[in-house]
Amino acid sequence: MAISFPPHFKLIVSSEISKEEFYQKSLIAFDKLKWKLVIETPGFLEVNTKVNFSTSGETFSVNYADMRNIRLKSKGRFLNIIDWGRNKSNVRVFWSYFPISV
Repeated sequence: MAISFPPHFKLIVSSEISKEEFYQKSLIAFDKLKWKLVIETPGFLEVNTKVNFSTSGETFSVNYADMRNIRLKSKGRFLNIIDWGRNKSNVRVFWSYFPISV
């Protein structure tokens, strides 16, 4: 559970796959998670997560300009103070779509 304003969670990971493959796998993950792509530029993707009874939605971003320092970030979109672990969960569920060897 994060308490901040807005609540957020960041993780830096690395991968040996190409940027193109990473991009394709990211789009597949977003589609399966039903997250809506809102910004798409070379090396950067941003989506809005689903809104439901347990969350008012988060913004999730992936900066993969440097494949040795891929920055994953999830943050609340609205005036939340506590995220109840939702941002950390978003980062982990997205990263779970990539094989361990990544």
